[in-house]
Amino acid sequence: MDKGRSTRLCLVTSHFEQGRGGYILVRNLIRVLESVAAERDVIRKKPGAAKGSRLQLVVADCKFAPAWMMLRVVRVIIVQLKNTYMLLRLSRNVPVVFFTSGPSFFLPMLMAKLLRKKIVYFISGLTGSRATRQVTRLIYKHTLFGIGGSIFPLLLSGMERINYNLADILVAESEGLARQIESGKYGGKPIANGALFVDTEAFTLKTELSKRTNTVGYFGALTEYKGVVNLFKAISLILKQRDDVRFVIGGEGPALAEAEKYLGGIQGAQYSKVTIVGKIAHETMVDFLNESKLVVLPSYGEGLPNIVLEAMACGVVILATPVGGVPDVIIDGETGFIMQDNSPECIAENIIRVLANPDLEEISGNARVLIEKEFTYEKAIERFGNILDSLK
Repeated sequence: MDKGRSTRLCLVTSHFEQGRGGYILVRNLIRVLESVAAERDVIRKKPGAAKGSRLQLVVADCKFAPAWMMLRVVRVIIVQLKNTYMLLRLSRNVPVVFFTSGPSFFLPMLMAKLLRKKIVYFISGLTGSRATRQVTRLIYKHTLFGIGGSIFPLLLSGMERINYNLADILVAESEGLARQIESGKYGGKPIANGALFVDTEAFTLKTELSKRTNTVGYFGALTEYKGVVNLFKAISLILKQRDDVRFVIGGEGPALAEAEKYLGGIQGAQYSKVTIVGKIAHETMVDFLNESKLVVLPSYGEGLPNIVLEAMACGVVILATPVGGVPDVIIDGETGFIMQDNSPECIAENIIRVLANPDLEEISGNARVLIEKEFTYEKAIERFGNILDSLK
């Protein structure tokens, strides 16, 4: 866009409960767009931005949260219609509309296209990844009497492709995710690197790595696609070889009950070496990270997880599967460690390998340098400023 003109922006996103995960990603995106567009106004049920506002946030929500899958589909349609209506009321004042990724934005994106708005589609999480279908199967395999794992991956990926084609520019969390999108399939649309940032004032080194015990942490959703069940299976294998390792598991989710049963095979004193702390507040995560020497991410699919960047900023060594944007920041033996797959045997073998590495402090330092160089607030503002300037 013309740099000399003021820019009015709208961000259409999902509602997230205050906490971590998607909430932090959207909060950071808002902070960046605030600076790029100068001002913002939060729009919820009644659009009506204050005079001079440059960023407006459309967040429709539906408190109706059914357990039955078909009613969940109805809920998604309701949210789409509400977002579309709110966007329509704002349309005169907003030439550029950002959407966070997700098939639930199909209708508002279509409306934005009909209104001839510039559409920026911010792709995060599993979206755009080759692992998306596999992960979607894991998420929905127990729905619709067992056939959801076959139906929903096709449905969601189809809607996602439509979203790609409606956008004027695709913005990925990392260069690796951008490559996976394969722009040629979508009319050669431009794909920009839209990596956000880590709040390095909040997430910082408090305890030197050499002073930390051999504590291995997992912090995230306790769901099957995150690989946590395989991690729990690996714990008993590790404790048979190393009795000086402690595990801290932070998070909530449906896989907890299944994962816990594998702790039943850990006997005596070894059982006390595993601590499940449940949900961790964002404000206290830095303390858990500074008590950890290693954070493991055994996922089947990811975008560029906040926890990876936050842990690197706190001097924690990362061990992860090579999924999504992870290989963009984790180079094996330089800024962290990569494991070939997330089988229990592979997880156990690699945790033992990492803890025995004599260069962990150097690797930890390299990771912190990368965060301070590429994932600052200022760098994110620069990236998104360039994205807006590229729109014509």
